[in-house]
Amino acid sequence: MRPCFLGTPISGRRQKNLYSICGASFQKSDWEKNADRLSLGRNIYSLKRAIGGNSAVFGILLLLMFTNAVSGGSPSLTGMPGLVHIPSADFMRDGVIYGGVNLIPRQALPYSHYSNDGLVVFGAMTFLPFLEFDLRLTKQLGIPPSQHHTVDRSPSVRLKILRDKGWRPAVVIGFQDIFSTVERGEARHFGSTFIVATKIYKINNILISPTLGYGLSIIKASQYEFIGLFGGAKFQLFSQRQFALSIEYDSASVNVGADISMLEMMNLKCAVLDLKYFSIGASMHFNLFGVF
Repeated sequence: MRPCFLGTPISGRRQKNLYSICGASFQKSDWEKNADRLSLGRNIYSLKRAIGGNSAVFGILLLLMFTNAVSGGSPSLTGMPGLVHIPSADFMRDGVIYGGVNLIPRQALPYSHYSNDGLVVFGAMTFLPFLEFDLRLTKQLGIPPSQHHTVDRSPSVRLKILRDKGWRPAVVIGFQDIFSTVERGEARHFGSTFIVATKIYKINNILISPTLGYGLSIIKASQYEFIGLFGGAKFQLFSQRQFALSIEYDSASVNVGADISMLEMMNLKCAVLDLKYFSIGASMHFNLFGVF
């Protein structure tokens, strides 16, 4: 007979508040959750005492305590799941809603004619396991109110036509900036129709996710992204998946970036575009099905 251990936690991220007692599952009570919080507080206090009050070291170690594995579908600077700037064939789970903000330097923003930095606010939902809707709002910074600058609105759709299985990569087709208020496309500044493939490999303790895609200017626009061949790769240590490094070619320049995942729902991104210009962003996500 298998021995029974009272209060044995059930493994798995989704079951973190459940306990197993002789094979039966029970929800943690309020006092148990409060005890967990008290234990966490004691651990943080002990950590700060151990490092002698060094604020910089304490901040870094505290960050590491709350980091979690980076999702394969972490948003790119465009707001769609991807590497640094380019999209990938990664998908968030069914029912996931996510959103965030990114700061784009003017040197990497053709929309502003390279004269103004841009603030990107984005949101997306994986409506079905194979269907995702995205909306990106881009505001040029530093423009006087008298010029009546209009925030650019760029809706997009992505369809997964193959999933990663065996030797076969995941394949996604995307339609970017699909609606416009002007028939001839002058109001489209981020147009692209692309197909992209991503495959995840595990080599010893390293996860490598190469991505390769091709973009076309099928939808008429005044400016485009990802036209022609683009690609890159994401690198993670299997034992430290809260961090990811990426390098890519977006059909115009080479970019590098890093992702840090925190608190199971937040992602921070730092990037150097064209190997010269710094960009930063943050995003959050949650599963809509978990609300009901």
